Amino acid sequence: MEDKMTQYQLQSQEMVIDMSRIAKETALCAKSVLNLELAQDKKHRKLVDQMDDLRESMEDIDRNTVKNQLGVSQNRKEVEDNVKKLLTLEKVCSKMTADIILWKNASNNCSKKLAQDILFAKETIDSTSNHVEDIRKKVNDIETTGQGMEFTVDKLSDNIKENSEVIKKQGDAMQFIKNEGTKMKGQVGKLDKILSDRITALEAQLHKKERIIETLEKSIMKQQHIDRQQQLEMRILNTKLSSLNKKVDGLLSGQAIRHTVFSLVKEVVILPRDCSQVNRNGIFLIWPNLSPKPFRVLCNGGWIVIQKHVQDGDVNFNQTWTAYKNGFGDFNKEFWLGNLKVYYLTGQKRFQLKITVEYKDTGMKMGALYSNFQLEDEANKFLIRIAGYSGRAGNGFPLKPSTKSATFTERFSASDNDVTSGHCSRNSGWWYPEGPEGCGSSDLNSAVDMYWSDPYGRKYQVDSSIMAIYPAV
Repeated sequence: MEDKMTQYQLQSQEMVIDMSRIAKETALCAKSVLNLELAQDKKHRKLVDQMDDLRESMEDIDRNTVKNQLGVSQNRKEVEDNVKKLLTLEKVCSKMTADIILWKNASNNCSKKLAQDILFAKETIDSTSNHVEDIRKKVNDIETTGQGMEFTVDKLSDNIKENSEVIKKQGDAMQFIKNEGTKMKGQVGKLDKILSDRITALEAQLHKKERIIETLEKSIMKQQHIDRQQQLEMRILNTKLSSLNKKVDGLLSGQAIRHTVFSLVKEVVILPRDCSQVNRNGIFLIWPNLSPKPFRVLCNGGWIVIQKHVQDGDVNFNQTWTAYKNGFGDFNKEFWLGNLKVYYLTGQKRFQLKITVEYKDTGMKMGALYSNFQLEDEANKFLIRIAGYSGRAGNGFPLKPSTKSATFTERFSASDNDVTSGHCSRNSGWWYPEGPEGCGSSDLNSAVDMYWSDPYGRKYQVDSSIMAIYPAV
């Protein structure tokens, strides 16, 4: 019986040693997990910093690209693809972060479960120790009194059997804890390998993006050099053309000879016919087919701006017929391009007209678009032909009730060449109705009161207007 007690005590001590060893292994495992989390977090922060640097590089490239839109239009698709790939890279990083958080939660759950199992094992050991102590007391009582030996031995045997079952259960619990620890180590190893592979792949993608950016920067620098050369050549060409114009004007007095010389120069010098061939904003030299010589225009998104007017602005729009014919004002402020130049443009092909007005009092800006716009020559009083209205602003060129045509037509009037019966052009120049119906639904050149039809067909005062034309589709 004493041998069994000794054996039982030895088994209990071994179990305590195993529990201590498992507790140490668990602590080491938790420490390894923490170190892995710190390492992965460090790698993640490094990757995020690299992504921020890459994003800043992309923003610098975008700014350079905006400044050189004409030169780098062929590289725009590559930049967009790089941005999409960056977004994909960010999504991968986000997924990796989510996986790390999920793994942390699983690790915490596993640690909690291990802690619960260890606590249960400790409680079992304490219970077993108490049983052993009770048995020891009973054995001492038996040895002292010498009575009830057989009954006590039988009861002690039963207790030993119960303790054996408890020890077996503890062994099963220990084996379960060992298995869980092994599984957790395997999962940690797999997760570490997955994260390592993902980080390696992301670093490879980052290196590839850096090479692409380096190539793109070289292309941009090359395109900028080409653009500067083209601008220099254009300035030299414009200077030569201006000098040639002065020489021709000084040497030739005959209109027919001047027209012949300009026709010869047009064959040598290639200039755009309108702003749709420029694709840049600013003041450029164009040469329409009907024009005997080139002239400057204000281009805005491919549109040719033919009028900018602000009520009570710096430019006086109460001008003569000749001024409205040739144009006046400042491209950077307010101006009228000139009826003759508009005729040269719209006479070569069909154009559309866009008008933007800012209504007085409300400050609302609205637009009207006409799909067909044309001016005839001076012999026909720069007669306007306009049709195909659409837009939020009202129709400033409504058809007469009696007309059967779908096109609005009226001759141009100025203060010294008024074709209307109501003297409508005494402070302006515009296409007014010539009949008894008054001065019409629009006058955007008035030096006193600018007005345009509102969406309900009523005349409404406006504070500013912009008129622009573009080749019809």
